[in-house]
Amino acid sequence: MIQYQNNELVSNSPKFSELLQLKKAIKISEAKLANELNINRPLLNQFFKGKRKITYDKFLKIYDYLYKQKNKNKKPLYKICSKNITYVKSTDSLKKVKELMAKEKFDAVPVNEKGKVIGKVNSFYVGTRVYPQDSKIKVKEIMEESPIIVPYNTKTELVENFLSSIGDLVILTKQGADYGIVDPWDRVNKA
Repeated sequence: MIQYQNNELVSNSPKFSELLQLKKAIKISEAKLANELNINRPLLNQFFKGKRKITYDKFLKIYDYLYKQKNKNKKPLYKICSKNITYVKSTDSLKKVKELMAKEKFDAVPVNEKGKVIGKVNSFYVGTRVYPQDSKIKVKEIMEESPIIVPYNTKTELVENFLSSIGDLVILTKQGADYGIVDPWDRVNKA
């Protein structure tokens, strides 16, 4: 329940600092905000400067609008993914993997055995130049841990930490089957 104490918001109510963070995050001007919400612009200006209070209803109206605007642009992963998933096997040679990465312009490739993702190969760690000894090295000797696998409609913001470096990737599933793949470039260029 929302409560006031000495005319200030308390308990689980949104705080003024949260409102300011939201406003800053979506980079909206006070003029646009006032226009969108049909609130007097000078009143809004004074409120954000901390010189004037507004009714709790207006506060919630502003907060609700900013919150929705911030989350409006957070696309589900299936809207930015590539549906063409190329796998390698743990028995494939490093040479084959490097050639595939060069041809397809991949920074990482998932390793799949018997329909299950068991790891990934990352160009950041293995390089892109092919050496004669690469044909003797097997993927299972150099693969990393498996990338995370999430439902296809997961919001982009929830996996941002897993898509922060070259060679990162996230695999999407839909109804138990692989659906697509997202890498940091998808997050940057399509989100």
